[in-house]
Amino acid sequence: MAMAGRLQGAQLRGLAGRRAGSARAQRVRGCEGPAARRSSTAAAAVPPQQPGGQPPREQQQRSPLAPSSGSGSDADGAGASAALLTRLTASFRRISGSGASSSGSGSSGAGSSPLGSPLASIDPEEAAAASAAAARDAFENGTLGFGFSAGGLLFPYYIGVVQELTELGIIREGTPMAGASAGSLIVACARSGLPMSTILAACYDLADDCRANGTRFRLGPVLERVLRELLPPDVAASVSGRTFVAVTRLLSEEGPLLQPRLVSEFQGKDDLIAALMTSCHIPVYMDGRLATRFRGTFHFDGGITNFLPCPTPASHTVRVCCLPSKQLSALGHIDVSPDVYAPWPYRLGEMLAMAFEPAEQGVLEGLVARGREDSAAWARASGLAALAAAGGAAGGTAAVAGGRAAAVRVVSGGGVVLP
Repeated sequence: MAMAGRLQGAQLRGLAGRRAGSARAQRVRGCEGPAARRSSTAAAAVPPQQPGGQPPREQQQRSPLAPSSGSGSDADGAGASAALLTRLTASFRRISGSGASSSGSGSSGAGSSPLGSPLASIDPEEAAAASAAAARDAFENGTLGFGFSAGGLLFPYYIGVVQELTELGIIREGTPMAGASAGSLIVACARSGLPMSTILAACYDLADDCRANGTRFRLGPVLERVLRELLPPDVAASVSGRTFVAVTRLLSEEGPLLQPRLVSEFQGKDDLIAALMTSCHIPVYMDGRLATRFRGTFHFDGGITNFLPCPTPASHTVRVCCLPSKQLSALGHIDVSPDVYAPWPYRLGEMLAMAFEPAEQGVLEGLVARGREDSAAWARASGLAALAAAGGAAGGTAAVAGGRAAAVRVVSGGGVVLP
């Protein structure tokens, strides 16, 4: 149900309180393919969003969830917003293993970890071998997909990964890809038809702006400017159906407090940019607002409920993370990350700092190079490089056709693919 009018702080607090006993961030299960999902108990369908176009840009700028300034009911609203924001960050605490442990002990496999993969509970070498075998089968069948985690300003790593895998012939025109936050940017840019050199130049432009003028509370406007200048007018047609953008829906009357959703169809360039800005909307940090309006309802960063999403048409998803995955306790098996194939000099805390404030130019260039090196190492180790060189893929067209078959479907972990 779309929220209308101005939402006061007391209303926000009341909505959150009514769900206090049961509302948690949806558990994102593993990225198993359609066959595996069919074999599990079917999840209850979540009603789709109400259709309709984007609200005017000036309406988006006046979010009623902006931080309040002072006293009385406004102060109450600020307190409620702060309490809600604390709950939202619980998923990030679970990533590093420092937060509350996962509940729901009756779950098994991927369900026992809110962010883990189906291979999370087995030996790392066995997990890598199983993932590689599944990747080869999916590649040969044209149903291999890629998922990119949230990562903030570590985005250059993803540019290197996509550039290398595209040149190797592993990521192809029809390959479905999904991303959250920074991951959503790379999957959209990769499908835009733009050269990677142009995308990289835009990334450096954003970093230069933030270094010179600051990042906190203004990253949102800077990112929107860069996207509007970068993306071509017909970009929505290029990305729809094979690009999946993770967003988090807030305060849904007909469902849980936080709803992970995947958006795969876009009405135009403005709609795509709105989806990307929503996926990247770190509460408060991005532009001072707790949430942003997207298609008539409040949303924010997709990485909060779906840290590393999977494209639903894929039978197997290659999981890519720009953070050092061996230092993250809840991610489960990751195929490509900075510390999987070679030593990595930065600790997790240093990487998180670079995710929120742009690193120096030399470090950003190093991230691009490392993304290429890590993805090439994965391609060799998994056997995909040799398979691609031999022309052993169906090209991914089956995956794209499957992605367009249904406008709305429930996906693993409760997310919804939106038209």
